Amino acid sequence: MISPLSKHVTDGFVGDLGRLLTRHANRVWNYLRARYRRFRTPKELRDADFYLWIENLNKCRDCYFLDPNNGRPTCDVCGCFVETKARWMSESCPLGEWDNTVHLRQRIQDLANPYQSTNQSHQPSEQ
Repeated sequence: MISPLSKHVTDGFVGDLGRLLTRHANRVWNYLRARYRRFRTPKELRDADFYLWIENLNKCRDCYFLDPNNGRPTCDVCGCFVETKARWMSESCPLGEWDNTVHLRQRIQDLANPYQSTNQSHQPSEQ
């Protein structure tokens, strides 16, 4: 049986503190995972170009889950700073509104295409 005192403690301040700590722990965990993905991305491909970054920010600014957070907007879903996450090519929106990884894969493929076409031109043709 749960005593009235323990119910008050879990529903009151301690429960709110637990949720707050969990939220901050999730934010730290998401940030560390994002930093690792960014570290694994080649340096010249780490940041989105200006137009892609602005396009992502505009989608985030229209989102219901955007928290203004005293001038440093954060996402209430993942807890990340929106301006930073929208710029990193290794990241995507947790709600699927934008995905920089698709653009990153396209950039890598575009960089690889000249080498592929060079290798194909040196192969003997079948007659």
